[in-house]
Amino acid sequence: MIEIILCEDNEKERRWMADFIDGHVMMENLDMKLVMSTENPDEVLRYVKARASGGLYFLDVDLKAEITGIQLAVQIRKHDPKAAIVFITTHAELMSLTFEYAIEAMGYILKGDSEVTKEKIVKYIRYVIKKETDAEIRAEKFIVKVDDMMITEDYDEILSFEIAVKRQSKVVMYTKKRSVEINATLAEIEKISEKFVRCHRSCVVNIDNIKSVDFIAKIIYLVNGDTCEASANGIKILKKIMGS
Repeated sequence: MIEIILCEDNEKERRWMADFIDGHVMMENLDMKLVMSTENPDEVLRYVKARASGGLYFLDVDLKAEITGIQLAVQIRKHDPKAAIVFITTHAELMSLTFEYAIEAMGYILKGDSEVTKEKIVKYIRYVIKKETDAEIRAEKFIVKVDDMMITEDYDEILSFEIAVKRQSKVVMYTKKRSVEINATLAEIEKISEKFVRCHRSCVVNIDNIKSVDFIAKIIYLVNGDTCEASANGIKILKKIMGS
């Protein structure tokens, strides 16, 4: 899922832009979410430091804060190198500063015409989605269709897959940020990547996100604190993989 962050100090501007982004994402059924709409750059930085993942950022250049939107972008880039950054400004000439700071912004939106602003928001959203599903990076991502939506996740974000308790024909994909019910079998998932290992008849685990394994109790501890049950055969497989 692509996370969208909006940082704009004008409350009226921020509200209508947030409403438009939410509405567009919902209407187009996109695998995106506006996770933050704020005037506070410190709030943005706290979030990015904790959960950076190649997000889409709409940043007002002239924030009424201790730092500008451009300085905020520099900090974002340190923690989210894959960030797609769009500046919002009333002064197009300020965009020359992005070269001085070497930010590599995706573009900018000039305030004044709300319809043009909407068109540009849609344009940048489409660009990020296209980039996300580009063939060059497809091999690094798990991509599956859920109803009318294409779900994409970095392999590194995926924790495990488990057979749904109430619907045995479904599998639940657990990631570091969400859980999604998908149409797939564990046998199919095992074949997608050598990272995905069957540890139990009802569970496939991503070995890159295993923190530790209790071989006696047959419990797998994942990096986010969750656990998975392992079978005797699953323990044998994990011992071989982990060299234990």
